[in-house]
Amino acid sequence: MHIGKHIWQILREKQISVKKFAEATNTERTTMYHILHRKSIAIPVLEHYSRVLNHNLFQDLADEYKKKQKTLI
Repeated sequence: MHIGKHIWQILREKQISVKKFAEATNTERTTMYHILHRKSIAIPVLEHYSRVLNHNLFQDLADEYKKKQKTLI
C-alpha cells in the first residue's frame, strides 16, 4: 500500500483539504504535499495522522497485509 496515496484518498472522502490537514498536523502545506507522495511514513507520524483524521491507518495497513497474504497461499 502506498500510504501517502491512501491518506490522500481519506482526505478526499472526508472532504478535508491538504491545507487544512497540514494546519491540523502543524506541517507546512508544501511539506505535506511531499509527505503525501511518500510510499511509507514513520510509525509515530502515522499515529499522529490517525488521531487527527479519526481514522485507524494501522488497521488499513493490517487489512491490506491480510488481503495480500491470502493471495500468496
